Amino acid sequence: LRAFRIFKAAQGLQNLVRTLLRSLNAVGNLAALLLLLFFVVGVLTVELYGNLCSDDHESQHADGKFDRCMLLDERDLLDFHASFESLGMALLTLFRISTSDNWSEIMDACTQEPESRPSGEQAIAATIELLRQYNATQEKKYIYLARREMPGCQ
Repeated sequence: LRAFRIFKAAQGLQNLVRTLLRSLNAVGNLAALLLLLFFVVGVLTVELYGNLCSDDHESQHADGKFDRCMLLDERDLLDFHASFESLGMALLTLFRISTSDNWSEIMDACTQEPESRPSGEQAIAATIELLRQYNATQEKKYIYLARREMPGCQ
């Protein structure tokens, strides 16, 4: 109760609160504009980077199917907490980037380019055979050998 009496007596504090309440409309407009910007950039990132490999690709393909993510080095994979697979995850990842929380890791994963690959049917056949051996035995050495046969496969 005493705080309200002080508030009534302090004219400067009343002016400050009045100004703050008047500016809430502008702050709301700015927040809406920022959300719209995040939404547009989120949709673009889902379209552009939605197929990046994340480090949980093995759990997604536990049925024995192979995908291109198995041929990438684990250091080049995107953290599964920061992916662009859906709009919700893209918005969370954009918030993470905007707060500078380990954004360089995300940037590195998004700027990968395929390395030069050996040409010819022999390299492709050798990679397919190594992947078949991995599927049969589940030994990681076959994946490492396949990565060497087809480096930077994206």
